[in-house]
Amino acid sequence: LMSLPLVLMSMTVHPIIAELSSTNEKRLLQTALRGTATLATLPAICVLIAFVFFGEEVLALVFGPAFREGAIVLSVLCAGMVVSVWTGACADVLAMTGHHRALMVVTLVASSLSIVLGIAAAQLAGATGVAVAVSLGLVVQNLACWWLAWSYTGLWTHGTLRPSFLRVAASRFMRRWR
Repeated sequence: LMSLPLVLMSMTVHPIIAELSSTNEKRLLQTALRGTATLATLPAICVLIAFVFFGEEVLALVFGPAFREGAIVLSVLCAGMVVSVWTGACADVLAMTGHHRALMVVTLVASSLSIVLGIAAAQLAGATGVAVAVSLGLVVQNLACWWLAWSYTGLWTHGTLRPSFLRVAASRFMRRWR
């Protein structure tokens, strides 16, 4: 449920990134990136809220009562995914604008961090500790890619909840593709 908005956002923005970055339409590209990140973040936040408050019930209903204990792990993993969705297509922007080496370095560092912390956390806190380590690695990776996307391209990719942005983004985007 958490990755579905991210996958849909990624599928949507790839051709937009390719077209608008090749024509150097940065303002429209940023509007599209932030708009899709916003649209993906809203359902992700709703799913996170549902899992935080009703995780035990959802797990028991879907997988059986024995899985109620996994609610904390589920909530921690979902929190990391919300950050990933909120940062938008920052990794795609890096990859598609010639900054794939920076993306590779960030991915290797964040993955190594997750593995090392996960091993240590498993000893200290079990599955919850591993979930925290994985979420922390995901957050570090996405925030680093988000910052690098802005540093290298001048494009912010994160979602926003400002209604004025959503209205302006929709009108700009509709004018461009009429």
